[in-house]
Amino acid sequence: MDINLAAANPGVSGVFFTDMNKARATAASVPSVTGTSNINTTAQPRYINDLVVLHAILLGVAFVIAFPLGTVSLRVLRSFNIHWIVQLFTSVACLVGLCVAIALSALDVEWGDFDFAHQTIGIVVVVLAFVQGMLGYRHHMNYEKFKGRTVVSYVHISFGRGIIWFGMLNTVLGFLLADSKGKAAGAGVVSIVVILLMEGALFWARRRAISKSKSSSTTNVPLTILEDPNRVWE
Repeated sequence: MDINLAAANPGVSGVFFTDMNKARATAASVPSVTGTSNINTTAQPRYINDLVVLHAILLGVAFVIAFPLGTVSLRVLRSFNIHWIVQLFTSVACLVGLCVAIALSALDVEWGDFDFAHQTIGIVVVVLAFVQGMLGYRHHMNYEKFKGRTVVSYVHISFGRGIIWFGMLNTVLGFLLADSKGKAAGAGVVSIVVILLMEGALFWARRRAISKSKSSSTTNVPLTILEDPNRVWE
């Protein structure tokens, strides 16, 4: 039955035949579709990628290198000045990195909903880093006043290391969000190595302090600052 006849007579039924050769395109190129000539695509601005790189450098270096270095400087090098200077400037870098991240989320529709774990953890970790700084200041003031550690001191010590660990984890999540699995794996390996080195250095420093405290207790010299193995560097 002719398909045109069936179309003209809806009540007609039967077997339909159509010539598919007439429906086949023989052109070498894909035919263009009319009505789409006004559709334009815009490449992502260059500064978006620059902001992503800046954000990754600021916060990646902060949590994987700078914060651990500042922590070790107090225990191993016994330098309070290096400790607070490194931690202060690193905290400022974290704040700048957070501002860059917020700008990226506002400018790029892909991240505008703030529904990624990397974004949530990042905000929380940076805020807690500043809380940690205030705890450190209070710890120092109490130490000078009471000549020893207080509850704030132990909170500051434990809290700080936890922030570093979560910051490292979020660095890996950031690379995964950017579909950079190789860089995420590299950041994860470096973070694990840094954690092992940091914890090993802190353990060694603690053992060294205890050893010196025990050796000093066998002399007749009054135990001033050596009375507390942590007194020499808080």
